[in-house]
Amino acid sequence: FSTINRWENSKSIPNKNHIRLINKYLNKIDNNLKIKIDNFNKIKPLAYSFFSGGGGMLLGIKKAGFEIIFATDINDYSEKTHKRNLAEIPFLKSDVTLISAKDILKLTNFKKPDLIFGGPPCQGFSTIGSKISADPRNMLFQSFFKIINELQPKCVLIENVKSMLTMYQGKFADNIIRSFYDIGYR
Repeated sequence: FSTINRWENSKSIPNKNHIRLINKYLNKIDNNLKIKIDNFNKIKPLAYSFFSGGGGMLLGIKKAGFEIIFATDINDYSEKTHKRNLAEIPFLKSDVTLISAKDILKLTNFKKPDLIFGGPPCQGFSTIGSKISADPRNMLFQSFFKIINELQPKCVLIENVKSMLTMYQGKFADNIIRSFYDIGYR
């Protein structure tokens, strides 16, 4: 019963073997009863977007089949662009250091994401940026990570510049990888 309840509430979808078994039993009751696999393929995994900018990565994730149910950025132009082009997706204009998982869950009707994605600012790592290791934007990852740790999505996608892997002897990239490893992501 709990499995069927999860299917009905879109918390999971049945695999083909589940459907075959159900159809086998339904067929014994009535030849006209049958569940179609296609009915369950319409359920999209849920995603949250951070450091959304103009929405380019968000559009790519959406095109890949995800339902984006939350987006955020601190920038006024990002908010205006989002509201003009993606008004159906709730947007929170805020500093990521001030956002809590509880705030986001309230905005999304307590729907947890399957994926959290974002591109934290890269000016401190970019070969054409300031390249200042003490740039406070370099540390925004920590607030992003805190929210990810609280929500525990199935997947996380972080986009950044290539030089992040090597700049400052790769310490920032190593710290990010180690942080995710410590909470169970591989």
